[in-house]
Amino acid sequence: MNKIRIFDFNLGEIAASATGTSPVIDLGCCDNVHRFSCQYIITAVGAPVFTIGVLASNDGINYVAGTAIATGKVKGDTPSLPTTFTPPLCRWMKLTATETGTAVAGTVRLILAVQ
Repeated sequence: MNKIRIFDFNLGEIAASATGTSPVIDLGCCDNVHRFSCQYIITAVGAPVFTIGVLASNDGINYVAGTAIATGKVKGDTPSLPTTFTPPLCRWMKLTATETGTAVAGTVRLILAVQ
């Protein structure tokens, strides 16, 4: 039976043009990992624009950017439906949220489901 593991990260307030990063997610804790989905919740006074992405690593030290999970997301888009994605094959992973609108800060919460 494949259990679903949930990782819930409040990245806090992310300034304009800045990036927030989750703690390390050790995929070694998840047997037979096959599917990933991410739900994001954005709150702000203004209208920040975010790109949600993945950083992948096999050594737990050097992280490389993978494919973006979602781009051009604003507070009106949230809470989002879970977005499925396929990260690079890796042992460790981090999620990122980058404010790309260079307008205002926003608060981002990312909820990752792994099965």
